Parts: sequence; structure tokens; C-alpha cells
Amino acid sequence: MPPPSLNRLKALDSLTGFGLFRNFIWDTTQLEEFDRYNLIYGWNYSGKTTLSRAFQCVEDASLHSDFAGGTFQFIKGDRTEVNSLFSTPLPHIRVFNRHFVQRNFHEGSDMTGANDIAVLGETNQALKDRLANLESRITRAESFKTKLTNDATDIQKYIDDAGTAQARVVIGIVGGPYNRRHLEDTISSLPSKVWPIPLNNESLEQKKEEFRKATDFISVSLFSPDHSGIIRVIFKIREALREVATNTAINSLQENNSLERWVQTGLDLNTSETPCGFCGANISQSRWTELQGHFSEAFTTLQKKLQSLCTTVNSLSFDAPTIAETSLFPDLRPRFKRALSDLLTSLDSSKKAAEEIDTILEVKLQSLEIPKELEFNFEPAKKLRAHINIFNDILDEHNDRVESADTVKSESKRAICEHFAVEYLRDSKVLEKKEQKEILNARAFNCNSVSTRIRNQVSLVNQAIKNASIAVRRINENLSILLPDDNIEVVKLNDTDFQFQRGGQVAKNMSEGERTAVAFSYFLTKLEEGTTPIEEIIVVLDDPISSLDSNHIYAVHSITENRLAKARQLFILTHNSSFFGMTKDWMKKKNGRFYMTQRQLGTDQEWHSSLVRLPKLLKKFKSDYQYTYYCLKVINDDPAPQLEHLCGVPNMIRRVLEAYLGFVFPESGGWADKLPMIIENEEICGKIKKFSDENSHSHSLAQATEVPDYIAHCKEIIQEVLTALNNHNPAHVSSLEAEFFSEAGNLP
Repeated sequence: MPPPSLNRLKALDSLTGFGLFRNFIWDTTQLEEFDRYNLIYGWNYSGKTTLSRAFQCVEDASLHSDFAGGTFQFIKGDRTEVNSLFSTPLPHIRVFNRHFVQRNFHEGSDMTGANDIAVLGETNQALKDRLANLESRITRAESFKTKLTNDATDIQKYIDDAGTAQARVVIGIVGGPYNRRHLEDTISSLPSKVWPIPLNNESLEQKKEEFRKATDFISVSLFSPDHSGIIRVIFKIREALREVATNTAINSLQENNSLERWVQTGLDLNTSETPCGFCGANISQSRWTELQGHFSEAFTTLQKKLQSLCTTVNSLSFDAPTIAETSLFPDLRPRFKRALSDLLTSLDSSKKAAEEIDTILEVKLQSLEIPKELEFNFEPAKKLRAHINIFNDILDEHNDRVESADTVKSESKRAICEHFAVEYLRDSKVLEKKEQKEILNARAFNCNSVSTRIRNQVSLVNQAIKNASIAVRRINENLSILLPDDNIEVVKLNDTDFQFQRGGQVAKNMSEGERTAVAFSYFLTKLEEGTTPIEEIIVVLDDPISSLDSNHIYAVHSITENRLAKARQLFILTHNSSFFGMTKDWMKKKNGRFYMTQRQLGTDQEWHSSLVRLPKLLKKFKSDYQYTYYCLKVINDDPAPQLEHLCGVPNMIRRVLEAYLGFVFPESGGWADKLPMIIENEEICGKIKKFSDENSHSHSLAQATEVPDYIAHCKEIIQEVLTALNNHNPAHVSSLEAEFFSEAGNLP
């Protein structure tokens, strides 16, 4: 196995098209090669985070869309290249930066809208999104299948209803038995390729006449009252009787049902403040409100339901059959009489039962607020069905004899049945409907196949989610170190979702620092639990202390020193002077390498970032206070400074004053609030504050060049600040200048 140093990155040979790194080339005369431990310092907007994204491209094995068209090339210890073509084996790199936090910390919400649910990990979020997409596709497939199935069912119902209606027409001519099944049998007997032409009206009447006069007796129609829906109606009635509805009753209407129905009809025909159609007077709003209260929506709905059920019950026919016994063969007449007598008795019993139900419904209509129970005796209905069957059996026997009495009669019936079968096929477009139904059923079957395939994918995604599951215990151990006073802990809700709690309660509105700490804990956990040992990984940390206070910075440094030092190679990028100082002291003991990201104005009048050697003053001192003071002093002493050196002055002024005033006057408050403590002139204080606030975060020269005599203005502000520091603490300034002017240094 080759030594680890051969698999380390030795230099960033080139970086072009990456933000401010427009055309960076590694300067071998100025820069030492990367070693195992590397510290890169950079002020805001100097390109530090962009540099970390170049490392991240190696980790992702792809260019991010933000840098489409950009190129990079690292040189490894074995002198091989790692570049933006990704054509060579890539080293194991893990990068923590702001982009990592954004990709791996996804906040959601519960049903109340509170942001207390989160997904940790880019893979978990992608899998969760994939799962949601698959489940949505299943829902759509099932919904579409249901629609297809319902459409196919509707078509079949249309075919069946049309067939039943046509069969009844045939029964009316030739008698029974003849139903939809018999109609299908007739259709099956037709020639498969060419249907017979339907009879014209004259020919059809001739066939009917032949059929009627073929024998002395003719077939009789079966007794077939439509009681098919009575059982379903009974259950609907039972449920309706149990329902209740209340209203603001008007006594005069409640006591007079006829009047109440008359008024209810009128209520639907009139509106408030319009003349009554009966008396011509205007209906007052108060009266209108009374009437609406009487006929409430629930009241009216239940009332209409009961009235509809009354209509259904009243529409049931219990009329006796009109077949004369002389229409039957003589030997069948005694049995016919007995069957008719039993049938009439059953019809009478069933009619009484229906009348009782109707009475109960009418009583319920008068007291909608009282539930009622219906104990229905199904025995009369059963007897009626049995007696109808017995009665029709006798008619069937008679019809069978008539049917076989004469061949002419049989042939006439066949011709009549075929005529109506062809008419049914033609007019109802039965074959087209069946073809449509088959297509719908086939598409519904395909939906089943699609749903099955998607469910298989769901199973795979669920398994992948379980495989990607992280150890919550380890994350919480890291959080107890990073946020010891916040009591933040992660609670796992399922394989992807987590809840953050503070002291046992849901942690609402987590700070930016807390989010950074959670993401860094997740980064450490994945790093330590991964399949690749950390000894084989290049770790890149870009400001893991972002938005954390000084107490937490010590914790991050401790983790870095004790747990990440064993990485194959470690890169730490930061703009925080405290974290920079601690890391620098530690890496000095490890013979680390030190760099700085620097932003300069190019000949094309565009900002360019580059990686330079860390200035000696920054390497010597723990903070950048001395170095920043030094830069201001050099500019102040230069009789003709260049404009590109002055665009960082507002930021330098701010950093020097923040450091000095924060140390000398530790009480709370910003640097601008403390500035009068060293400068009595309010006008000068305001000028310094305005200059720093308006220019310290500028990315370009636009604002600087808009200010007349910007160079002279910068030098004036620098002079005011340096004079104020010297007047306030001459011994400090004298010692400071004596110390660092003995060192060689360059402008940032």
C-alpha cells in the first residue's frame, strides 16, 4: 500500500471560473505545498467559501451548477492530477461548509405549522422526496384505475339496462320466460359476420299475428311487479327514522301540516323584501328570518328525504294480476285459482305493511326532532315472493305448452326475438360499448401493473432509508460537546424525520448557530460511521464555528484537534480570528502549512481571488488585530497608495476598532457606541462610522469611485483612527509598532 502522503493533495494547480477565482494559478515560488494539516485564513468576501466548493466538487464528482464552465486541477502527492474532468480516481474527501448545512439540514413543519420537524442528510431528504413522489404516483394510478373501472362499470350498466328493457319489450309480445340472458342467447345464435336485417313494421306485425293465432291458447305474461328495491328502501327508511333535525318552530305551522307544506313551497318561490305572490304584501325581514328558522337546512333535508321515501313506498304496486283463468289450459285452472288466492292474500298483507310504513313516515314528518325505530317484519315480503314464484310457475307451464304447440308459433317467436336482438345491437351500439369497456378494463389492468412496479420501488426506497439511518445517540453526544449549555438534543421520529428538543420541550426557532452545530454533529457522525476509515479521508472544514459564540468555538476546536487530527489530510478555512488563533497554534505544533485567501483588483478592473502565503504577522500573532493595524499604518505612511489597496480599508477600520474597543471597554455595546470613549469630537465619530458601515461590505469599486477624492478620504479616516488610538494609549501603540515593524510583511 502506498504511503498516505502520496494520496494527499499537494497543490491547487489551477482554479478558473469559480466565483472570484477567475484565473488562479498556483505560484510555486511563493506557496509551499499542502501538507497533512493546512490552515487557510480569509476575510469576508475574499473567496474562502468558494475555495471550499472546489474541494466539494471533488467529493461530489461533479461541477455544481453555480460553477458551470469552471475548471480546477489539484496535484496529488504521487504527482497525478485530480481535475474537473473527473476522469481519474478521486480521493475520499468530505467537506463541511455552508452548502453542506443547506443540503443536509431541511426544516419542515408539523400540522400546526411550527418548524420543529427536520430531515438530516442530503441522502435522507432525497429519499424522502423520492418516497413522496412514488406514493403520489401510486395515488394517481389508483385514482385513474378507479375512474377507468367506474367508467367500465357504467358502460356495462348501460348495456344491461338496455338489454333488460329490450327483453321486456319481447316479453310483452311473445310472453315469458324471456330476460336479458335470453336476449344474449338470441344474439349468440345470430350469424357472426352478417346480422339479419330487422323486420319492417308490416313484417313484424305479420309475425306477431302468426304467433298469436298459432293455437287456441296464447302465452300469458308473467306476473312481475317491480318490488326489487323494497329491501334497500326498508334499510334507508330505518336510517332516516333514526335521524333527527331541529328548527325554530312556528306553532301555527307546526300544528297545521298542510299549511306548513304550502308555506314551504312559497318560501322557495319568494325572496326577502319582495311582495307575496298570494296577498301582494311585502314579506318583512323579521318574518323571513322566522320562516328560515322554521325550515332549517337540516330540517328541510330530512323532510325531503322522508317525503321521497313516502313517494317510493306509495309507488309500490300491489295490484292483483289481471290474467283470466280461461286464458289457461283447463287442467291448470284449479292450481291457478289456489295460487291466485294465496297471491292475493300475500299482496294484501304486503300492501298493509307498506301502508304501516307510510303511516310511520308521515308521523315522523310531524316530529322530525324525535328518532324512531322501525321493526320491520320481512315475512310478508318472503311469502309474497314465494307466491309470485308459484303463480308464475303455473303460467310458465302454460306458456311451455303453447310454445311447443306449433312449429309456426316457434318460428314466429324466433323471428320476433331476432328482430329485437338486432334492433338492440344496432340502436344501443352494444358491440361498440363492449369494445370500449374492454379497452377500459385493459387500461385498468395496466394501472395495476404500474402500481405494483411503483410499490416495489417504494419498498426499495424504504430499505434505502433504513440503510441511510444515522445514529441519533452519536449526534446527541456531539451536540452535548458543541452546545453544552443549550440542552439541544435530537429525537428520532422515524427513519427520516427528527425533532429537536431543548430541555425536553420542542425547540422552536433554532438559532443559526444551533443549526450549524446540528449539521456539524451530523457531519461528524457520518464521517465516523462511514464505510471509509477517517484515516483515508481528506477532511475540509469551512468555518464550522459560523454564528457560534466564543464558548462554542473552544468545543469545535477541541473536536477538531482530538477527533479529526487522524484524517489523511485536514484543511481548515476560517475568517474568525479566535478560531484562527487556536487552530494556528495547534497546527504549528503539527508543522502545518498556512495560507490566506486574498482579493485584489485586476487589470480588467474586476476583483480576483487568489491563495497566498499567510503574512508573517498573522502567523506570528494569535489575532489579526496586529496585522490589520499594520496594513492601515503602511497605507497611512504611503504618500501615493494604489486604489486597489484601499477598497479593503473600511473593513480594516471596522475590525481594528471592534478588537481594540472590545478589549479596552468590555462592557456591552457595539464599537460605534464606544467610539466616543476615545474620540471626543462627535463629527469625527459620525464620519468614521458612516465610512465603515457604508463601505465595509462592498464587493466592487463602484461605491468607492463614486466618492470624490476617495484615496484622500481613506487616508483622512485612517489618520483619524490611528491618531485616536495613539492619543488614548500611546504606550500600547508604541509597543505594537515596535513589535511588528521588525517583521517583514505584505499588504493583504
